[in-house]
Amino acid sequence: MCKEYLMIKKKCFSKEWIYSFRDQKKFRKLDYVSLEKMILALSLVEQLELQNLNFIFKGGTSLALHFNEPKRFSIDVDILTSENKKSIDKTLELICADSRFVKFKLDERRSFNSPIPKAHYKLHFVSNIDGTENYILLDVLFEKNLYPTTQDVEVKNVFLETEGKPTIVNVPTIDSITGDKLTAFAPHTIGIKFGIDKDLEIIKQLFDLNYLFDNIKDFRTTFEAYRNFSKQEISYRNLKCGIEETLKDTLETSLTIAKRNKNKGQQLDEFKSLQMGLIKLPSYLVTVSFTLDAAIEAAAKVALLSAKFLKQNFTAIEKFDKSEGIQKYFIKQTDYNFLNKLAKLPNSSLYYWHQAINILNN
Repeated sequence: MCKEYLMIKKKCFSKEWIYSFRDQKKFRKLDYVSLEKMILALSLVEQLELQNLNFIFKGGTSLALHFNEPKRFSIDVDILTSENKKSIDKTLELICADSRFVKFKLDERRSFNSPIPKAHYKLHFVSNIDGTENYILLDVLFEKNLYPTTQDVEVKNVFLETEGKPTIVNVPTIDSITGDKLTAFAPHTIGIKFGIDKDLEIIKQLFDLNYLFDNIKDFRTTFEAYRNFSKQEISYRNLKCGIEETLKDTLETSLTIAKRNKNKGQQLDEFKSLQMGLIKLPSYLVTVSFTLDAAIEAAAKVALLSAKFLKQNFTAIEKFDKSEGIQKYFIKQTDYNFLNKLAKLPNSSLYYWHQAINILNN
């Protein structure tokens, strides 16, 4: 590997660089340990590319390359590759010989022990924040590419200063990764299931979908990605269901958030679990907040996306025109008119639910 082609400057790993962001008002609440990990995660992606590994960089951390100013810290590296374990191990050996990473270890308990052809690695480093040894998780999926569209992007964002030749990596487009992430928000079928320490992971998916939704260009591509990955998850888990059931799962989970404390039984327990996820999320956020009101709006967007896919509706979504007044979007259907209480929220939750219900009933 030629060092002159490294794109991320060494100073970006320093304590001084990381702490310098608190001089900017919008970054004063940053979690600096998370920032260091994200910089190192992106450094790992760069190193994988510089070692000529053939892969697609996916998952939450890849969003840090779609948006110059990431919305939240994601500190795991997820890649999709057609290469084998031997090739991955050799690549990681080379990286640990000439980078901030000092060693790597395969998590044998979690790797290659399920129908999913996946390996989990820990790449260890010594923190420049507190001097302790920590690690970045690398999740490798040995599978064919199911993303309808991908694009090449530079390893670059507001937290990185770069030099030399840009390092280019392949990532799913926003349209494609949105379809992939939507499969994770179906906790009773193909998504992240409710359970110990899973509340935060579910809320992270909802947070990401909130911003991805606003940037979809082609709903047909997003649906194609959703269909591909939902079928794959159904196969991995040996489930007796189809994508209609998985989309309805997502719709019902969105309704659980909209009902808040009006839920009963299991749904109330699930809502309280999601509330715990919301409480844990702030340390992962960069500059924005994600309150319960914001989560309700995000869930309404997800419900609309699910409704569109259930009915094969790929038309563009018109933005809410506040000048028209929210009363125009009151829901008349008795099964859903309880959602009209969302009109009191300072956002577009009711508008998105109105659109979703109309699509479902046509």
